[in-house]
Amino acid sequence: EKCGGGVAFVDQGKVLGKVALPLAGLMSSKSVAELAEEIEVLDEIARGLDVEAPSPALAIVGLALVVAPRIRVSDLEGLFDTLKQTAVPIFPNTEK
Repeated sequence: EKCGGGVAFVDQGKVLGKVALPLAGLMSSKSVAELAEEIEVLDEIARGLDVEAPSPALAIVGLALVVAPRIRVSDLEGLFDTLKQTAVPIFPNTEK
């Protein structure tokens, strides 16, 4: 919250590393080179925590981004159809 949005890895209340993305919580005014260095450091921290992905930091940033292609996982709606901009029922036969 203090950095205005972004990605952070925290262990027992201690911030291990962060990348601030203060522009809408998704973007930075830093240069691509600066941001790439910060993300690489964060990726190394994530790998040390057994987070497996080509770029763990970027994978986490995109999880709740409900404008990315097709079906996304959202922290607000669960599964979300980005083309229709609607929630996708997980158990469609039991939804009322």
